[in-house]
Amino acid sequence: GSASFTAGQLSAFTVAATGTPAPTFSAAGLPFWAVLDANTGQNALAQVQAFDQAIGVTGLILTKLDGSARGGIVVALAHARAAQPQRPGPALRFIGVGEAIDDLRPFVAKDFVDALLE
Repeated sequence: GSASFTAGQLSAFTVAATGTPAPTFSAAGLPFWAVLDANTGQNALAQVQAFDQAIGVTGLILTKLDGSARGGIVVALAHARAAQPQRPGPALRFIGVGEAIDDLRPFVAKDFVDALLE
């Protein structure tokens, strides 16, 4: 069967098994994008930080922005990036505004803010 790990478990497992931290995808030159559910709320920020520390997240995709989620996590992610200019963390690359693959859109901050203020 397949195994599923949280970022913290993956990092702890790798250190325990090898004595060294897990290599990051970004260190290998490979992009690694995390996909988050907008309905997760502020917990999504903790997930991003944990996965970024464990494996080096290079970008984010935020799904389910078409329902009751108002995008507060977008503001929290932007604030977290601004608070650490020396290592800002992964940028939001795409947002999902529906169920179909065609509903995945590039994230444009100005457009997002304009839509919130309408």
